[in-house]
Amino acid sequence: MLKRYCPKFIALPIRLQLLALIVLLMLPLSALIVRSAIEARQTAIEVALESIRDVAEGIVGEKQQLAAASQQLASAISQLPGVQRRDPASVQPVLQRILRINSQYANLAIADRSGRYWVSAHPMAAPSFVGDRRFFVNAARTRQFSSGEYAVCRILKRPTIGFGYPLLDDRGRFEGVIVIVVDLDRFRHIPRRVSLPKGAGVTLVDHQGIILARSVDNERYRGRSLPPELFQRIKESPDGSSLRSVGADGVERFAYHRKVTLEGENAPYLYIRAGIPVDAVLGQWQREFARFAGVLAVVVGAGFALAWLIGKRSLVDPISSLETAAREVAKGNLRIRVADGISGGELGSLARAFDTMAAQVAEREEGMAAARDALEKKERELLASRDMLQEWSHRLETAREAERRHIAREFHDVMGQALTALKLDISWLVQRLAHSPESARRAGEMMALTDTLLEKVQSLVAELSPPLLEMGLAEAIEWHAKGVERRSGISCLMMLDETTSRSLTRQEQTVAFRIFQEAITNVVRHSGASEVSISLCSTASAVVLEVADNGCGITEAALAAPTAFGLLGMRERAGICRGTLSVTGTPGQGTVVRLQVPSDGNKGADDEEDSGRR
Repeated sequence: MLKRYCPKFIALPIRLQLLALIVLLMLPLSALIVRSAIEARQTAIEVALESIRDVAEGIVGEKQQLAAASQQLASAISQLPGVQRRDPASVQPVLQRILRINSQYANLAIADRSGRYWVSAHPMAAPSFVGDRRFFVNAARTRQFSSGEYAVCRILKRPTIGFGYPLLDDRGRFEGVIVIVVDLDRFRHIPRRVSLPKGAGVTLVDHQGIILARSVDNERYRGRSLPPELFQRIKESPDGSSLRSVGADGVERFAYHRKVTLEGENAPYLYIRAGIPVDAVLGQWQREFARFAGVLAVVVGAGFALAWLIGKRSLVDPISSLETAAREVAKGNLRIRVADGISGGELGSLARAFDTMAAQVAEREEGMAAARDALEKKERELLASRDMLQEWSHRLETAREAERRHIAREFHDVMGQALTALKLDISWLVQRLAHSPESARRAGEMMALTDTLLEKVQSLVAELSPPLLEMGLAEAIEWHAKGVERRSGISCLMMLDETTSRSLTRQEQTVAFRIFQEAITNVVRHSGASEVSISLCSTASAVVLEVADNGCGITEAALAAPTAFGLLGMRERAGICRGTLSVTGTPGQGTVVRLQVPSDGNKGADDEEDSGRR
C-alpha cells in the first residue's frame, strides 16, 4: 500500500527515508512545544493586560472621585453669600483657604457671564478671560458641571485642566462659572501611588488627543499630541478595550484604554492609556521559547545524527556491499562473497542467501558453459550440413535444369521431327484417299491429332526450357504470363524492368523464373483470383520479383502445412541464389509472393562474357 500511495518516498535513498521518519516522529513533539509556547505567550499577554487593566481602573476611580469632589466643592462655593452678592473681598479668602487644604487644585476662580474672572484664589494683575475655554462654553450651554481641556493657566503659567460649574440666579438664568483648575503635575504623580508592572506606564490624554500627563518622561511628552492614527483607534474602540500599538515615543505596547466622561456630557474629557512594552511582556516568553527551541534542535539534531549513523552502519553500508557484489556478479565475477562482512539480522540472512545464490549461479554457469560448447559444436555441424545441403541443392537444381534442357532437346529433335514426318505422311495419305470420303475423314482426324501432339510437344519444350529466358528474365516472365492469361482468363498486370538481367547470373534468372512459374501456377489453381499483378525491379542491393493476386488469400495454416511442398521448393530455390522469399496473405484480399535476390550490377554482363568465351 505504501508503494502504491507513496511511490516517490519509496524511491528515496534509505538514509533520506530514515531522516523523513525521524522528522515525522519529531513533528508531534515539535507541535506540542510550539503549542505550549503559543499558550505561554497568550498567558503572558493576558497577565500583562490584567495588570495594566487594574492600574487603569484604579486611575479611573481616582479621576472620577476628583471630578465628583470638584463638583461638590463648586456647588458648596456657589452657596456662599459673598458669591451670591458677587463680593470678591469676602470670597477670595475662602477660596485661598480651600486651595491650601486641597493640594490637587492649582486655582479656584469665578468668571462672570462674559467669561472674565471677578475673583481668583491667586491674585490677578488683570482680569483673566476664560470665555473661550471648553469648560466655560459647555457649562454655559448645558447648565451642568463641565470638563475642560489641556491649557496653560494664564495666571500660574502652568499646564492645567479645568472644570466649570454654572452659576444660576433664582430664576435659573446664567450668571457665570465657578472654575476649578487642576494642576497636571498632580496628574503626573497619581500613577506613582499605584503598583505598575515592570516597564509599564500610564498616559492621560484629553479629548483632543493632547497628552496631559505621563508616568514616564512626563516633561518631554506633556502637551504633545498622540499620533493621529493611534488616537483615532482609541476613540473608535470600545471603552475598556485592549490594543497593540505604537505610542508617541515609538515603542510598541500592549495597552488598555479607558474613557472618562462627566455625567451629562456625550464625549469623554479624559482618555487613560495604560501600556506595557511588548518586549517586556514577551521577553521572558521569547527566552523560554528560545530555550525550548534549542533543546528541540539538539534533540532533532541528535535524532538525525543517530538515524544517519544507524542507517549507514546497519543499512546503507551492508546494502552498498550487496550492491557492489551484485555488480561484480553482473560482470561475471561469481567468486565474490559478502556474508563475512555482514552479520546479524535480516541483512545478514540476505548476505548468506546472496553467497548461496552466487555459488549456485557459478555451478550453473559452469554447466551452461559445457552445454554451450556442445551446442556450438552441434551448431557448427548443422551449419556445415546446411552448407552441404545447399551445395547439393544447387547441384540438384543445376542437374534438373540440365536434364530439362536435355529432355527439351530430345523432344524437339526426336518427337518434333517424328511428328513432322508423320504429318507429311498423313498429308500424302489424305491426297491418295480423296476417292474414299470415310478414309479421307479419318485421315483428316489423324492430321488434327498430329497437330495437337506437335503443339503439346512444343509447349512442353518451352516449359522445360523457355526459349525467351536466353533473352532475359523480364522477357521470359512476360511470355509465360501472357500464356497463363490466354489459357486461364486471369488478367495479368505487368511492370517489368528489362535491365534486371544485368544484375543476375543466368542461374539466378532461371531460379527466379521457376519461382515465378510456381507462384503463377498457385494463383491459377488455388486463389480464385481475377487479376494478378507482376512486378520486377532493381534496387541498390537486390532484384525484387513480386506476384500479388486479388484472390482468397493464403492462410497461416496453409503456410505452415507440412504438405506445402510447392512453397518449400520455392524457398529452397531462393536459398540457392542467397535470396529471401516471403509469402503473405490477407483473407478475402489476396496473396503476395515476394522474392529478393542480392544483386551485383556486373553479374549479368560477366555471365554473358563467360558465355561468349565458352
